[in-house]
Amino acid sequence: QLIDTIRGLDMQEVRRTLAERARTRTEPTRAAEVSVQELAEALQRSALVLDVRTPLEYSSGHVPGAVLMPLHTLARGAENLPKDARIYLICKVGDRSRQGCELLSGLGYAAINVAGGMEAWKAAGLACETGS
Repeated sequence: QLIDTIRGLDMQEVRRTLAERARTRTEPTRAAEVSVQELAEALQRSALVLDVRTPLEYSSGHVPGAVLMPLHTLARGAENLPKDARIYLICKVGDRSRQGCELLSGLGYAAINVAGGMEAWKAAGLACETGS
């Protein structure tokens, strides 16, 4: 039966279908990204910054005004975020915040990753707040 089914396939149609899928397949979009200097400038315009690290990491030093929202809580906490604002995400070096950006972007938010994270922020000599 399998051989009869295969013989009955219209191979031109199969090739057209595969070509169409290949043509319309899109690569995953890379999260928008800014430098720590660009974030510092955005902060002067009251940018919303989410720190997706752990509470301990956050309390040891964070961007002034950043809101703690650990990565594992981001999907649940997203419902409280403004849909019409650019949301900057930061972590230690940029990996967790990139994951957070992908999640938020998929939910329709304008999420922007901070390249280099808090390591780059501190290396640039930018101000940090400590505590909760």
